[in-house]
Amino acid sequence: MILWVVLHCVSAIPLQPLRIDARRVVVAGCSHAADFSHQFHVAFSGTVTGACIFSGQPYTCAVTRFAHDALVRQTQM
Repeated sequence: MILWVVLHCVSAIPLQPLRIDARRVVVAGCSHAADFSHQFHVAFSGTVTGACIFSGQPYTCAVTRFAHDALVRQTQM
């Protein structure tokens, strides 16, 4: 019941339209948010005009296996 009241009240509030200049879409992030920002920038490179990425992993780092990676079985080294 309480959830219905909350949802009903929230849905009754009209939202203002966003004034977004499609020529100036940028992303930014620090640490794990930087990982998301980088992935988003690459995935939507036709739309995103810039990215500020601080302390994030290199692109595709999470799927790349390195020679001394602890996740690689010892027999593969």
